[in-house]
Amino acid sequence: MTGPSIPSAGLVRPSRRTLLVCLVALMTVLAGCGGGTGGGGGDAGTTGTGIGTNMTAAGVDGTTSADSGGTDDGDGGGTDDGDSGSTGATTTRAATGSGNASMNAPGANASGGPSASIRVAHMSSDAPVVDVAIDGRQVLTDVSFPEISEYLSVPAGQHRIRITEAGSSNTVLYNETATFDARPYTLVASGEVSTGTRSSTDFGVSLLADRTAPSSANASIRLAHVSPDAGPVDVTINDTGRVLFDNVTFSNASRYAEVPGGNYTLDIRRATGNDSGPVVESFDPEVSNGTAYTVFTAGYLTPSRAPVSVSFEPITATDGLGATIRFAHVAPDASPVSVSVNGQLADRSLPYSATTEYFEVPAGNRTVTITAPNASEPLYQEVIGLNASTNYTVVAAGETASDGRPFDPVVLNDDADREQPNASAANARLFHAAPDAPPVDVTVDDTGQVPFDGVAYGNASNYTTIPGGNYTFEAFVATADNTGDDIATFPDEELPGGASYTLFLAGYVTPGDEPASTDIDFIAANDTEDYLDRESLD
Repeated sequence: MTGPSIPSAGLVRPSRRTLLVCLVALMTVLAGCGGGTGGGGGDAGTTGTGIGTNMTAAGVDGTTSADSGGTDDGDGGGTDDGDSGSTGATTTRAATGSGNASMNAPGANASGGPSASIRVAHMSSDAPVVDVAIDGRQVLTDVSFPEISEYLSVPAGQHRIRITEAGSSNTVLYNETATFDARPYTLVASGEVSTGTRSSTDFGVSLLADRTAPSSANASIRLAHVSPDAGPVDVTINDTGRVLFDNVTFSNASRYAEVPGGNYTLDIRRATGNDSGPVVESFDPEVSNGTAYTVFTAGYLTPSRAPVSVSFEPITATDGLGATIRFAHVAPDASPVSVSVNGQLADRSLPYSATTEYFEVPAGNRTVTITAPNASEPLYQEVIGLNASTNYTVVAAGETASDGRPFDPVVLNDDADREQPNASAANARLFHAAPDAPPVDVTVDDTGQVPFDGVAYGNASNYTTIPGGNYTFEAFVATADNTGDDIATFPDEELPGGASYTLFLAGYVTPGDEPASTDIDFIAANDTEDYLDRESLD
């Protein structure tokens, strides 16, 4: 696909999706499309939304447990818990999707209604490179086997999906309508387009309802069988013999199985009654707790007899939507710090007063670590829960001096009460990070307006909407009537319209009496710009 590569871990064919096409098409056109009722969410024991005849997504939201042998008990249990999904990458060959291409609130789209999230998995090894259109507008270009796109946000409801040979809109491979609930889905293009192949493996498109994040104690994994010449397969855990997936046939997806996070060797076997058939392929996924995965068994077991010489290979993708997280260093006596999520470095030396861009990470429980230079122990290490389609700021606040306020970072939900402003307005909130300052009221110098009222140390105000422009703010000791003693004045704070901002009150009111000579100041972070500059953390 054209455009920037989708970030991934391990060996992966780069994804070249055109992000600009997705943004323009989805935000300006699809927001006004849709309609119909939601349906086909892929609940346990049911089929996914009927978008084709190729893959039966039976029980795609169901869950089985490796603790009980990993086989489905057939009771149709394991319905979706509604938790967040995740993005990222894993395993020998991995393909990743990333979160929505907008800062809309979770489950919402540009038109204000609920959103579905759709990605496309090209798993037809003999199919040409394709373009994908939704409701007549092209959203993906040059998608080749075995690429998996990012998730794209569309209004929940009915949409027409059209897949054509890349650059040839008249060569239509698929053109059908489907109904989408407000949840993530994977459109799987599989089968064969070549003539002379078996009709049971003809090219088709199917819809899988992707599971959201499992509990923090387990990972979820399912198998999508897309290898045309592989018969039914069982999948077992190598060292225990436990059966994760039993008798999965071509164009079908298993239920999700839950396993503890960790490294596994999984054996794909020819299906037998006792799940002990010959192993046709083994692979070594590393799965994380709180994350869901789909393994696509792609390619051919005997490529020399196939339409194209593509060998059998498991391809793993993380399912569901991710979260974004950034870091702000406002601890006035702390040296530059390194910050990481689940051991993956976000910034090696984040200085005081700096804020990182947002990083895309899988939703679920993630370990956040903040470490001082050359320190053997972290200043902070906590597991925090990250919801899908949600932006977070980890504020490194407090003091490292033993007699100061504890170094106690605060995790802010950046979407809790924020609305996207229009072009002439700005959204702003205040976080109080000045250790020696009392609770504060903050006023606008020339109008007396009080946008931030009674904000105490370690707390953030709600977002408030103000006209975009240049401001002089004044901080006062908080009182009921906003007439407290003056603390400091902060001139020339530029807050252009059309964006959201977090203002940090940081430093010391009386630096001569404190561990560091850091004067009190306003530090402005552009929430919108940091999101647009986001990167994948891998």
